[in-house]
Amino acid sequence: MISIKIMVKKIIKDIFVKEKKIKPLDEELKMAESSGKKILLKLVMLIIAVILVGGFGAVIVGKISSAVIKITPRQEFMDTDSKLKASRLQQGENAAPDMPDGSRGERAKSDNPVFEIMQLEKEEARAVVATGVAADGKKASGQIVVYNNYSSANQLLIANTRFEAPDGKVYRIKERINVPGMGSKEVTVYADQPGEEYNMGLVDFTIPGLKGGLRYGKVYARSKTEMKGGASGNVRIMKEEDIEKIKKELVEKIKNDLIKSLAQQKPDGYLVYKDAVRIEYQYDPNNPKTGDASGSSLFKVKGMATGFLMEKNNLSKSLVNDNAKKFEKTANIYVANLEDLEFDLLSADSENKNINFKIKGNARFVWGVDTGRLMDDLISHKGGNYEKVFQNYPDIKKAEIIIKPSWWPRVPKNKAKIKVEEIINVK
Repeated sequence: MISIKIMVKKIIKDIFVKEKKIKPLDEELKMAESSGKKILLKLVMLIIAVILVGGFGAVIVGKISSAVIKITPRQEFMDTDSKLKASRLQQGENAAPDMPDGSRGERAKSDNPVFEIMQLEKEEARAVVATGVAADGKKASGQIVVYNNYSSANQLLIANTRFEAPDGKVYRIKERINVPGMGSKEVTVYADQPGEEYNMGLVDFTIPGLKGGLRYGKVYARSKTEMKGGASGNVRIMKEEDIEKIKKELVEKIKNDLIKSLAQQKPDGYLVYKDAVRIEYQYDPNNPKTGDASGSSLFKVKGMATGFLMEKNNLSKSLVNDNAKKFEKTANIYVANLEDLEFDLLSADSENKNINFKIKGNARFVWGVDTGRLMDDLISHKGGNYEKVFQNYPDIKKAEIIIKPSWWPRVPKNKAKIKVEEIINVK
């Protein structure tokens, strides 16, 4: 074909073109053949170069590519009302480990819920402003300690028993008390009359009612606090509602702060329900009392919290088992919204080793997926249709693969380049 074209070209040149030097036909044929070989060689070299560049580029893209696999597992909301018993982890024991490779297919060795104990303290104080008015003055009061050095038997002192100071001023107790044998008893006394003159420092007291008997001088009292608050005429006094308002506010603040601190300091894998916290409150004995005469005085409260920290994996498994009749199988199922459920602490033993509790609410049961195995299957899958892989996981309701760069067709071979995101529906 090339020879015919050359001959036609040569004839045309001979007829229409006048050249000074005309090359022989065989020389023209050789030159054309040489030119064809050069073009063929360049074409082959270009193809090889494209293959090499493409292969090298594929390796580079394979190295830098990444994938995000978004899966929506099967999940159902079901009402639960479970009564369970949990045991405290002893020293040296471990709770259920975290699931490998993000998989929730393996659960704790024990199906029973377990808990840990955390204890915190907090103290708060706030001024109580006296808003009441006493027109007939105010009686001073204070704390005394009554001693029984007379007998090993208890000594009964009736209500309104008088205690006399060295200057003759008399103070009384409002209720009867029993002073332990060869022991002591702390009690509040009130001045016999209103007035500033009954305010005094620390002194010893005798009991006039015992004068003339063997107990006199051996059953006596000493001040623990100063006598104060005595006043004449119209005076400001503490009203019960003023004190109760401050007390309620302090207790609420301490409770909220302790629960918040427990939640912040709890170890990973545990949760703290607000109703799984027991708080004991101590009130300062010198706190203002109803009827005290004062412009303002500090009311102090100390809270001591014991938090029962529930281990999530065991609690989830226990709830699944307690609702097992609702499922065809319980393997791989877990509760995704433990924090949203209501916890009611029913009882705890004296050493806080075992507790009984109730947990109820609209639980979100989720069918877990072994994401480690899923990544292996996606990596080893040949071809671009990954939908076939997801069809082997009936507990996956919906799946999406996002590969970067977007035009790259395959997931990376390196698991570290693959991220699995589990999408949990809110409702």
